[in-house]
Amino acid sequence: MLLSALQAMTNRRTGRLAWTCLALGLASLTTCVGLLAQQAPFRAGVELVALDVTVLDSRRRPVTGLAAADFRVTVDGRDVPIASFAAVTGATAVDDAGTPRPNAGPGAVPAASADAAGDSGRVLILLFDRSIPAGEPTTRARSIARAVVESAGADDHIAIVRSSGFSGEGASVEPTRDRQALLAEIDAPFTGIVAVAQMSSSGLQARPPDLFLTGDCLCGVCVFDALEHVARAVEHESRKKMLFFIGSDIVVQERPSDPTQCQPAIRDGRTRMLRALDEANLTVHAFDTLGIQSLASGAQTSAADALPGGNLGRPAMSRNLERHGNLAVLPDFTGGRTVLNTSTPEAAVPDVLAETSSYYVIGIERDAAVDPRKVRAVRVRVDRRGLTVRSRTGYFGRQ
Repeated sequence: MLLSALQAMTNRRTGRLAWTCLALGLASLTTCVGLLAQQAPFRAGVELVALDVTVLDSRRRPVTGLAAADFRVTVDGRDVPIASFAAVTGATAVDDAGTPRPNAGPGAVPAASADAAGDSGRVLILLFDRSIPAGEPTTRARSIARAVVESAGADDHIAIVRSSGFSGEGASVEPTRDRQALLAEIDAPFTGIVAVAQMSSSGLQARPPDLFLTGDCLCGVCVFDALEHVARAVEHESRKKMLFFIGSDIVVQERPSDPTQCQPAIRDGRTRMLRALDEANLTVHAFDTLGIQSLASGAQTSAADALPGGNLGRPAMSRNLERHGNLAVLPDFTGGRTVLNTSTPEAAVPDVLAETSSYYVIGIERDAAVDPRKVRAVRVRVDRRGLTVRSRTGYFGRQ
């Protein structure tokens, strides 16, 4: 099975082995990480932090033609020199009206030649998270994923990953240009979190299970493991890499009320995940599957407000603000976008892809870490009015 899976992979040997691990399931994470370590090349000399920088005009169209001298990079508020610079033009076109025009739709690439292209295009990873509830959010999750497949450029390779096997919803799919295979997997049987009836002070209410204590993902750290594993799988990939996090929440901060064993697990898992995202230069875009949620101060708690880590009875506004903050953490860290509080989040997908069709890669030196857990704050600026600059906001020092 492993041999046949290896033969089916794309790109480099390390990348092939990494995606084999994903296809075999996250339960094999420890074994896979060991195998990946044997394949990792020795890196000597100066180590650079690669920053993918998107510059947009007032109509959110990519700005091209900039040079290294147009950019200013600071680390912890201190100017640092730019060690390397490259301008990259991607695959998705934008017309004169600013409307994204995808180069390929479903089935545009025949299955027989789906993976014939080399290293052109981008690598897009769809991550279906365990926090997707059953019902309408599950349908919305499919719509988001389908929009990525239908809006991607002809040379973009797309993968499908699950953060947990909580509902037996499907298998991982290695990066491919076969749109029909991807759409078939997206439309395969899928069951999100099923709400269970529980008695509360307000009577019988439907509440999703406590994801901190479920057997498939104790303390919620399996999501950290999934994101870390994906990042390591694409770490040596030179193309633009983006992960679409499709879910409703993610545990990013331990709290005193959490089970005792969860607090160190969350801290360690979060650090490993963020370091992996940093070293892979992987941009995360988060899409909320819950749709429009009330943020009014008088809103009452509903089943949707008692999602992972939530407590039944908390005001809806407080719970939703916490969820929104959690979902924004990874996009803010990596320079991605967060799509929240809309019943049609899939409508934002073409814009996300169009905005990243042309970008710049800036390299700065990764200095030695004083504290291996401390994130260095990075800011990239362009000295021109009316432009929006998006890039990741931190990196870890060299160990």
